[in-house]
Amino acid sequence: MGTLIRPFGPPSPRGRRTIWQAGPSPSGRGCREAAGKGLRLVLILALALTLLAPLAHAQTPNAIRFRWAFGALEGPRDNPRLISIRQDTPLRSGDRIKFMVELDQPSFVYLLHHDPRNEISLLFPADLRQTVRTGQRQYVPAGDEWLEFDQTTGRETFYLLASVQRLTSIESIINRYNNAAPGGRTAISAEIVAEIRRLRDQNRNFSAQAERPVSIGGNVRGIDEAPARRLPDVATIAVEIAAGQFYARTFTIEHR
Repeated sequence: MGTLIRPFGPPSPRGRRTIWQAGPSPSGRGCREAAGKGLRLVLILALALTLLAPLAHAQTPNAIRFRWAFGALEGPRDNPRLISIRQDTPLRSGDRIKFMVELDQPSFVYLLHHDPRNEISLLFPADLRQTVRTGQRQYVPAGDEWLEFDQTTGRETFYLLASVQRLTSIESIINRYNNAAPGGRTAISAEIVAEIRRLRDQNRNFSAQAERPVSIGGNVRGIDEAPARRLPDVATIAVEIAAGQFYARTFTIEHR
């Protein structure tokens, strides 16, 4: 039979303590029925929240919006052809690449390069402490320089991440990597890749994204072109990226 907590003894005078004791319940069946109804209500609410969660994520406004370009120069050096890298692409030693980022809304954007030697470089931002302004084109590398693939062939992987919040976890590992001795960086590079995957999985519900073209008037090393041989502006092949709270994209280059 159910129990009910009730006062025991006569009413206490002011200032005296009341003693409580468990006594028999007037209706155990009624308590069980009430508990059953409460449990059913909790289950219904939990089911409703589960069904509505994807809809809520879908209606999240695009807090991330930026322009992005990843271009490569192929062919003769005196007459190269600019191509847009939007998917896994083979390139050769001597081919050159360049990136452009332009934020429409405040957010944190990261670009990392994982080369065939298992070394990782933070290509953007140049300094994790800096604040990237909106409405300004940021080129990687800056100015007229391009990055050129050397003779070390293999898989070149580029990770593009964007978030409305600073990704302090990945920043911490990058700082440890940069401060580590060369012999201790291999394990930390694996940590960076694992953390990128974890962030991508953790934010899967917040990474609904869209891309559209916009009109804008290996190991790699920097090269500087002479003004007389000015190369194409990679911004002309930019796409606009819009996402909710998080965005991640991986580009794999088979360096031949």
